[in-house]
Amino acid sequence: MGEIKTEFDVKKHYLNLVNDIDYDQLELQLEAVTFFEIIGASKAEIRHSNFLAWLLDPKASHGLGETILKRFLRQLFSDDRAKDITEIEVENLNYQSVNILREWQHIDLFIEFDNLVIALENKLYSKEHSKQLTRYFDIVEQEYKGIKKTVYGFLTPEGIEAIDESDKYVSISYFEIAEIIERVIQIRGSTLGENASVYINDYLKTLKRHVMDNDQSIELAQKIYKSHKDILDFIFENKPDERGIVTDYFRKLINQKGFKEGSRNKRFLRFSTDTIKSILPEYKQQKGGWSNNEPLLIEFSFWKDDHISLKIVLSPHPLAEILQNIILEINEAEPSTQKAWPYFLRKTMGINYYDIGLELDEKLKENANRFLDDYKTVISKLEEVLKKNKEKIADAYNNNQY
Repeated sequence: MGEIKTEFDVKKHYLNLVNDIDYDQLELQLEAVTFFEIIGASKAEIRHSNFLAWLLDPKASHGLGETILKRFLRQLFSDDRAKDITEIEVENLNYQSVNILREWQHIDLFIEFDNLVIALENKLYSKEHSKQLTRYFDIVEQEYKGIKKTVYGFLTPEGIEAIDESDKYVSISYFEIAEIIERVIQIRGSTLGENASVYINDYLKTLKRHVMDNDQSIELAQKIYKSHKDILDFIFENKPDERGIVTDYFRKLINQKGFKEGSRNKRFLRFSTDTIKSILPEYKQQKGGWSNNEPLLIEFSFWKDDHISLKIVLSPHPLAEILQNIILEINEAEPSTQKAWPYFLRKTMGINYYDIGLELDEKLKENANRFLDDYKTVISKLEEVLKKNKEKIADAYNNNQY
């Protein structure tokens, strides 16, 4: 339709867009929001795990009994990596005694029968990290080997293979989950209570729209894009960056509160204090660290869709092991699960970026202020243990010729 150069061009293209009947149909479909979209949970991995735990639990209030769990287990056990059991044995399991657990030993979903356990790792948008699949396998085998049969599952949108332990983890996709739900609704839909029906159908729509990208509204959106590419590209190129707006506000906060900003990155905001900087100066022999060569920083992470995290992070350098031991002198500090870029004393703040306009509302600003103020206690404790070990740190710097 032509390049957009002037305000007149914008208005003309916009009118063509909103007068398109496909645009009206898409608008109508998007008005029918799901419960998960309302609460900002459509892309939140934790919320998906919670809902799946409810669906798979025969004793839950959905009224479907073990129907969904049985179909899920048949799918899982049909893979050769489920070495201890086959899909034929699904009918022989005791569903009266089954327990569906969330976050047992940090495993997303843990299903326990009298003679069988299933560990399921759910990766919606995040990726494997810190050898977690190996760690979960070792934990389950140590606890149940010789006592119960064990099966391991790796759930992702496309059913991709696990990077670690791919010979042990059965890959399963959200497409398969959606097919199971659709099939059960077709057969048992009339027996569902009103609330359960709304929740399950909303969840199915959420999977199609936000995880599988095959909802009817997506087909309409693609058709509209082809017809109105110029105006939509123009809008996309000039849309506000919600994470950037949040990052800028936190940057303003740390400056107001007297903190010192550290090395920059688009999805992270890092800072320190005068006390920390005086004890841990920047070092010269940096390899693979931050751009400003800091050994330690306090870091906001804005990667996740549903929360912001705040933690103490160590850069890879010769003093890392010494600093880890010093940080662990803080009572609530626990050893890091990461060898590279270890982090400690992580706290989170819930957020929904999709609700953010051109600026933050007052409630979100209050939450941000409170979040940072609460973490000041952690920062004070960090300063105290660093001051206590100041001579040891200075000796380490001297020994490493910093």
